[in-house]
Amino acid sequence: MSMEKKLNKFLDELIQEVETELDEATASGNVAGYNTPGAFSDGGSKDKKRKKKISTQFGMKIVGKVDESVITERQFTGLDGIDDKTPLSKISDKQKLKIIQGTGNIISFKVPKGSDRNFWQVISKGKIKKTRNPQGYVRYILPGKMISSPFFKSEKDLVNGVDWDSVEKARRFNESVNEAKVKRPVNRWLELKNDETMHPHKKMAMGLKELKYQLRETEKFFNWYGKIKSMNELDSSDYWKRTNKHIYKIKERLINIAKTIQEIEKWK
Repeated sequence: MSMEKKLNKFLDELIQEVETELDEATASGNVAGYNTPGAFSDGGSKDKKRKKKISTQFGMKIVGKVDESVITERQFTGLDGIDDKTPLSKISDKQKLKIIQGTGNIISFKVPKGSDRNFWQVISKGKIKKTRNPQGYVRYILPGKMISSPFFKSEKDLVNGVDWDSVEKARRFNESVNEAKVKRPVNRWLELKNDETMHPHKKMAMGLKELKYQLRETEKFFNWYGKIKSMNELDSSDYWKRTNKHIYKIKERLINIAKTIQEIEKWK
């Protein structure tokens, strides 16, 4: 069987499988978290508040009207007085503490030896806490919204335990994304359609190449969250309702993507 036929067969099976699951969920109502009327509503003040709440929880902000919004990556708090050209690894400990304790900042820590984690990221809840272990030794920890930081013997050790190179990369990424979104036209489809500098064949080639890289990044994140599930022995039946809603919506979008791919590769 050729590669093209294998791909078509896979897409057909994927669409059929996910559509069956969605039909069963809609008919029986046995998917957790879908008993709420308008669970996928895209209108009304309650839905707008929900979108705003979700976006701000994950370090983003909503610009303009919620139903026509552009969600941009939220820049780190605590950067006041720090020159744009100065890397975070070179700033003072006092300045680093301001960033670490900035509520909502995503702080990457160096993974301690012996840990089975591949990375250690904390969504800061604010102030560093001083605690004691059962033996009475003082420990310092940065509380996080999902996970907290490793324990450290001193506040200085905690500051030094941050992977400042990773935090710096996140800072630069947020800056570049926000800058790009500020310059982005209101209607990206019209910009693409009316761009006369590229032949349609080039538009297809360049665009699909970019989508390939974006999908690879998306797949990487799914693998990471799969590892988080396995490492923490989470059971899908214990997920929050919103998590099941996200999974449901992702499956719907996978169907749409698979159907669109089939249309793109279809011969006349």
